Amino acid sequence: MLHLLVDEPGTSQNPLKLTPRGAEVFKLILKGVSDKKIGVTLGMSYSGVRRHKEKMLLVNGCNTMLELVAKYHEPCVRTEEDEPLGA
Repeated sequence: MLHLLVDEPGTSQNPLKLTPRGAEVFKLILKGVSDKKIGVTLGMSYSGVRRHKEKMLLVNGCNTMLELVAKYHEPCVRTEEDEPLGA
């Protein structure tokens, strides 16, 4: 299993565990592309796309794609304890 950063440098604090093909699928998910369209774009079946998504969730300890996307963006999320944005 590879640890890949998808598109954005600076997120190395919390990389997702994705295969190369999983990274391609995830990039399209981030763009809001449907499973059917991902399959057409990458030349794979709809069920193949679903299997990649299920494996991504399992390996990264997430229950939903929303949770996986949130985990990907986690280093960008600020809490109340962080410094104010203008400081």
